[in-house]
Amino acid sequence: MALFKAAMPGGQSIAGRAGLPAISGRAALLALPLLLALSACDPNFPWIGPGIQYPGWTLPPVDTTISTPNAPPAPQAETEAPLPQGPAGYFVWDPGHWHWTGQEFVWLGGHYVERPYRGSTWVPGTWAQDESKTVWIWTPGHWR
Repeated sequence: MALFKAAMPGGQSIAGRAGLPAISGRAALLALPLLLALSACDPNFPWIGPGIQYPGWTLPPVDTTISTPNAPPAPQAETEAPLPQGPAGYFVWDPGHWHWTGQEFVWLGGHYVERPYRGSTWVPGTWAQDESKTVWIWTPGHWR
């Protein structure tokens, strides 16, 4: 049985009329993993987007730091996005912050993070100077 091989008037397949070969069931099954892998490589894939940290996203380890000799700008004013649907207390707002790219600061807007377990507390990321007051260090947000 051939998939994607609907008959047109005159007995010609849709694929044949379009100048494309008909794809057999076996070929379609073999092509499916390739299509899924390619869609997962797309950084604009629809389920990865700003606003919500979806289940399965990994946070950097708590001991991860970013440092720069430059002081970050003052935080931008932002409005908290509407709460996503879910049980009460399921999502926690993580305010926006300045991210150091290695060359400049870029504002990353706030977003919701999913509570991993009942009673967990979100600790937002912070910029702080080191003891020598010569380097600024970013400690990412994490769950406690």
